[in-house]
Amino acid sequence: MAQRLNKYANLANEQRGFIPDDGVAQNIFLLDFVLRHAHEKCRATYIASIDIAKAFDSVSFVSVFAALTEKGIHPEFVSLVRMIYDQSSTSFEPFADHRFTPWCGVRQGDPLSQELFNLGMVPSPTYRLMLMI
Repeated sequence: MAQRLNKYANLANEQRGFIPDDGVAQNIFLLDFVLRHAHEKCRATYIASIDIAKAFDSVSFVSVFAALTEKGIHPEFVSLVRMIYDQSSTSFEPFADHRFTPWCGVRQGDPLSQELFNLGMVPSPTYRLMLMI
């Protein structure tokens, strides 16, 4: 499922989280380019870098499913992912009998989680506006 989703997700080129490439080197190159360009054009430049604590725990299901739909992912695929998340529950010791259904976050260790996280956390039109030079 993760490989299928990866083919159609079309993440922004600026997205560096959970990708197979060396995102650190690419980000350094991009930062250098932006700063040089701003200096040459005498433009004020503002840069934001976001490091999200407990990243997988913080992504909203609403944003994930909205992004899947916005990207034109097949409705049956979206329904399958929704079923996986809607029908899952968890518990923890010492209250193993009391199960609850998480309302946000993607699953740790699930290969699909990286793609879902990236889709749910990056609102592409807004993100691209931030990088306009």
